Amino acid sequence: MRTTHLKKKITMSLALMLTLVMSLGFLPMFNGSAVASASGTEQRSSVGSTEQISLKDTTRYTIATLDDNFADDVILVVLTRNASRNFTTLTTRDFPEVELTDVICITPGLEQAQAQIKASLSTRESSFYYDSRWSLDINQFRQILKLKLANPGRENVLSAIRVLEIREDVYSAGPNMNLPGGSFSENDSTLYSAGATLNSTDPTLWNLNKINLAQAHGITSGASTVRVGVLSTGIDATRPDLGGGRLYSVTPLGANQPTGSQNFHPTDTSTPLTDPAGHGTHIAGTIVGATTGVAPGVKLVSLKVATGPNTSGWYDFVAIIQAIRYAGQNDPVRGGIRIPILSLSPDTWASYADMEQAILNYTGLFVMGAGNHGREIHRPGDFNALRGDRIITVGASDQNDGKAVFSNFGATTVDIFAPGVNIRSTVPLHVSTTGYANWSGTSHAAPMVTGVIALMYAAMPPHIIQSPASVKQHLLNSADRVPSLNGLAVTGGRLNAYAAVRAICETINFTGQTVTNNTAVTSCGTLNANNVTVTPTGILNIRATERVNIGSGFTVQPGGSLIIQVP
Repeated sequence: MRTTHLKKKITMSLALMLTLVMSLGFLPMFNGSAVASASGTEQRSSVGSTEQISLKDTTRYTIATLDDNFADDVILVVLTRNASRNFTTLTTRDFPEVELTDVICITPGLEQAQAQIKASLSTRESSFYYDSRWSLDINQFRQILKLKLANPGRENVLSAIRVLEIREDVYSAGPNMNLPGGSFSENDSTLYSAGATLNSTDPTLWNLNKINLAQAHGITSGASTVRVGVLSTGIDATRPDLGGGRLYSVTPLGANQPTGSQNFHPTDTSTPLTDPAGHGTHIAGTIVGATTGVAPGVKLVSLKVATGPNTSGWYDFVAIIQAIRYAGQNDPVRGGIRIPILSLSPDTWASYADMEQAILNYTGLFVMGAGNHGREIHRPGDFNALRGDRIITVGASDQNDGKAVFSNFGATTVDIFAPGVNIRSTVPLHVSTTGYANWSGTSHAAPMVTGVIALMYAAMPPHIIQSPASVKQHLLNSADRVPSLNGLAVTGGRLNAYAAVRAICETINFTGQTVTNNTAVTSCGTLNANNVTVTPTGILNIRATERVNIGSGFTVQPGGSLIIQVP
């Protein structure tokens, strides 16, 4: 007892010292950042385990203040990588420094991480059920915990954070931020690029023409098997452009699974297929709108993480993290993950460890806007500059392929530009009596890219699905290089839908397959078929726009059928 008491007194003393040091400004702080990084690195050990794992973390300290808007009873804790590998369920007893009523793990990617680590520790388990295309980067994986305070109060939240963040197993501790649209998902309706020629009532869809969408639709306009999640203010399902089965509302994704559209915002009692703000509906129309959308044939899932009557709503961090976790769970019926493409449009100068970790743990493709401050974004410090082989950051371009004056940029932090000025799309009737509006912003450029990625997934034959990282690389390689964008993004270019879809499907190698049922394989270029057996019950329908090469080892057994279609 004396040892425990002494340890607690020392911990509190260190917390007070840390608070004093931070108040004097001795910890390094990023410009406008919500976290700072302690100098140097240190070895971390797993909670409740004697196993030592040779990984190091850099502790991140929150600089949240009482001036910020956050919940008065919740703390978000990100464990170090070492501690995260110990999958023991933590309870309030594991955090004696603060008085808690509950500890909840809300980590995206938790099941995948457990499966991968189990497989890596045993040769017998090396063929574990998880799909390697959706595997995590274990070196980046960290668990995220939601801690509920027994004694609510904003001062109590900050005091508890100071105590928790100096623990050896804690990478970061911070409040559950509730940010308005102006600082997280921008009020796009007020943003217009200099030199824009369209007005708010002009129905011209210049953005779709700019990316060669008509040619891309000659290959595919999307497939109902492809699901896209929109993390925003909800979606108004009454808009005719969004009808025809484009929205997942009541169709279950698997046995005993929740429906596709979910409301994750804790204080919002409305359904996810309503939108008091309009932001989510406009994004939805850009992705799947019958007349305004890039990929009208795909399924859209509303992941409601913001609420409020202003144009972009109020975003809740716990809601976003839980939505990302929902999206990344395995789909027992269709295989892979529940929602392989997510779209979120942040616009903040800050860097939030908990939010960033949730995105890094997600195993699908994550598309985000670069932000609307007209400046270069950097790591560390800028949330929008978060990097990863599954993360695509999008800047906004105008009708002349120039950078929109409001768009952020970065030669190493922004991947690609897409039209984001005067983008016409769907909105609720309480926002515009016509049901349409022309808005500008990087959060309207991002869904252009999201829609093209959905087309790329639709164009891939079912037996030759590529990894998210590979899809990202095809997308970036297919961009139109534009001199005015040189040095402003990794590609120095603007989105090209037709080139991206062709890049993913123009040369298909269909090899080593046994066809037992009705199977169609399509290429928008050349299809090579080798070592394929069509059984007596099989029908293989090969379609290619340019050429089909039947190679060695191709066998059609009696009763089987082979159909080849080349224009």
